[in-house]
Amino acid sequence: MPGHSKIGGNERADKAARSALQALSPRQTQPQYITLVYLRRLMYQNRQDLKPPELALPRHFLQKLIAARTSHGDFAVSHRHLKHIDANLDCVCGHETSPTHFIRCRQHATQVRKLSKSVSIGITSFPGCHGWPSGVAISGPDSTRYLQGAITNNINSNSANGFYSVFLNAQGRILYDVFIYPFKEVEGKYRGEQGWFVEVDANEIESLIKRIKRYRLDSKFEIRTVPQTERSVWSVWSDIPNEPQITKLLAQSMNKVYPESVIGCADNRAPGMGYRFLHPGNKKLELDFEQCHENHYRVRRYLKGIPEGQTELIKEQALPQESNVDVMGGIDYRKGCYIGQELTIRTHHRGVIRKRILPLQIYDVDEKEPMNLTFSCEKDFGIENIPPNTSINRWKGTGRSTGKWLVGMGNVGLGLCRLANMSEIEVGGEVKSYKIGDEFKIEWESNVGMKTIKVKAFTPSWPILSKPFP
Repeated sequence: MPGHSKIGGNERADKAARSALQALSPRQTQPQYITLVYLRRLMYQNRQDLKPPELALPRHFLQKLIAARTSHGDFAVSHRHLKHIDANLDCVCGHETSPTHFIRCRQHATQVRKLSKSVSIGITSFPGCHGWPSGVAISGPDSTRYLQGAITNNINSNSANGFYSVFLNAQGRILYDVFIYPFKEVEGKYRGEQGWFVEVDANEIESLIKRIKRYRLDSKFEIRTVPQTERSVWSVWSDIPNEPQITKLLAQSMNKVYPESVIGCADNRAPGMGYRFLHPGNKKLELDFEQCHENHYRVRRYLKGIPEGQTELIKEQALPQESNVDVMGGIDYRKGCYIGQELTIRTHHRGVIRKRILPLQIYDVDEKEPMNLTFSCEKDFGIENIPPNTSINRWKGTGRSTGKWLVGMGNVGLGLCRLANMSEIEVGGEVKSYKIGDEFKIEWESNVGMKTIKVKAFTPSWPILSKPFP
């Protein structure tokens, strides 16, 4: 301003005024030379300005806000009118969902993801549980340090609860998929001290013990097989949120670093997988649930695309990202060094995963392509006899296989699929060849000769909602 020069107080006032004017304007003045970087920044700013402020809300709140404003949202009446796959959708409280029901329903908040399912489950919806033989106990002052360098997850971040992880070989391929629980040793040299219980495929217990002993060097710990009479592992699930019986059982192991009785953890591999409990083998599981056959648990996994055990995660062949270990929470990319880390980290930073294990549904060659993934045991396809790694090919045409069959039951199973060939998922650096309506087949030698069936891959919704997939 005229007359303000060389007067300290006035110059400071002018400087403050100019700063305030600049702060009021979100736009930068046009530079002397217009560059490509400036134009890109300008286009981005224009796009941001055009976005409604509601888009900053979390996704599930935004969906319900749109439903309430338009009276045409995620509720049963409009689904039936549009013949949507969720036409019979009800709230967990038993009432039909409506544009305003979510406001007054207390149970809705914990079930947001259930309202956006794209895969229907055609098996038991009642509370269930299933038990397995036991695993391996590792105890001693160096047990934690040893496991930290041998598994993909961070044992230091999960020391209070059980967690999911895998052992890899030096080439970055899966050896064993495991659940690890904090454990108080009850016998041997380190009785009463800290330790870890490793739940592993029952057929791989001896193999895991031999491998750990081979690479223990001078580490101070002991390893032993835990019989089922001492500890048993249970998988428990219920469609009721915060089920009181499960909550009570979990409370027994909370706030205890190394619980002596029941040890529980959430099975976070996928929504709806429930909880896992390491329970004293000589005591009854204190749950008024129906004990299910192992097949119920297997089908539940298959429908969600969850592989388990070395029959499905083929030893020294399966890669962790292709086996969905990353989206199942089994890898901590921020932890320190561990065996097999190099390939795992490189794959993660490249960000290109061309194959994934996906749920598959089998149907006859003269049947129409199924639109929804649904379990049925009415027809015996004999898929239990399909050899693992059997090729999946296009129904018509030639070329390389589009995937590999792994395991199945009834009319559903799991397969390692090329995403660009068998799904609508975009894969960077690979030409997408899949089109809606494409059909695929499996051919194998059965007891009565060559057999052919059609197969369709489904992409589960849970990895897309929770983490990047692929």
